[in-house]
Amino acid sequence: GGKDGILPPAGTVSQGPAGLAFYPGTGMGERFAGTFVHADFPGGIWAYTVKPQGASYVVDRKEKILWNAWPTDVDFGPDGAL
Repeated sequence: GGKDGILPPAGTVSQGPAGLAFYPGTGMGERFAGTFVHADFPGGIWAYTVKPQGASYVVDRKEKILWNAWPTDVDFGPDGAL
C-alpha cells in the first residue's frame, strides 16, 4: 500500500537515468510524438511514453533507441536531432 498524499512511481525506466528530454516534435518522425528520451548510464538511450492512470501516470511504451553506449545526457538540437 501507499501513503496518503504520495503517488506511486510511474514505472521503472532504467537503473541509472542520467539525462532527460521531451521530444520537441521535429527530426525523429511522428512515431516519437509525446515521447520522453533519457540517457541510461551505462547502457544507452531509452525512449518511452506515459499514459494517465488515476491521479498519476504509468509507463506506456518503452524502447531502446541507442544501445552499447555510455551517454551522460540527452538533448535535441534546433533541427530536432537527438
